[in-house]
Amino acid sequence: MKQNYRYDQASARLELEGIADASLGLSIDTISILLLWRLKLIGGPELEGKKEHLQCFMNSVLQYSRYRLSGIKKKIGKQGDFVTISPNNSSGHLLVLTSTKEGVSPVEIVIDDAELTDLTRCFDQLRTDSRVLINWDIPKEKGLNASELISSKLLLRFFSAPIVAVISLVISSTSFLLIPELQHQNSQYENVKSGTNYIKK
Repeated sequence: MKQNYRYDQASARLELEGIADASLGLSIDTISILLLWRLKLIGGPELEGKKEHLQCFMNSVLQYSRYRLSGIKKKIGKQGDFVTISPNNSSGHLLVLTSTKEGVSPVEIVIDDAELTDLTRCFDQLRTDSRVLINWDIPKEKGLNASELISSKLLLRFFSAPIVAVISLVISSTSFLLIPELQHQNSQYENVKSGTNYIKK
């Protein structure tokens, strides 16, 4: 029996159609064999394809979103991949989807931050749905390497607060060191002033 599951967000809708693998004794209300998927983005065409297309799409968007959350603008995917996503020149994010069929031109879709968030949430809902028993082969998240941190200026952000704190401490300490000197100078001034008044008398 076919099952249809849908994941909705404000600007994105992802639909899955599939069946359970009866040979594994799985519940009929699960999907372990994907037959079709559809994705609709507001203002864009309806997209559909096979499992490998959805897997590539999901991995690319999740990886790209992770970099964006870390403040890194980086293109995910290379020429010829089913999906590439990169920062758009003017604003937003550019999705380029290349069909595996000959003679079909790539589809370009520009989405904003809110639409990227909705798309990411749809994919998150899918990959954590216990009813969908499909291995999406999503790579484990790894820490950013040094070159990525430097290129994104994250090191500057990381060290800026401690540096400001140290500078503030130095300034404060210097101010406190100057107080006795200023008090000494004021005392000398008062003595000179008193002596001047005494002479006038």
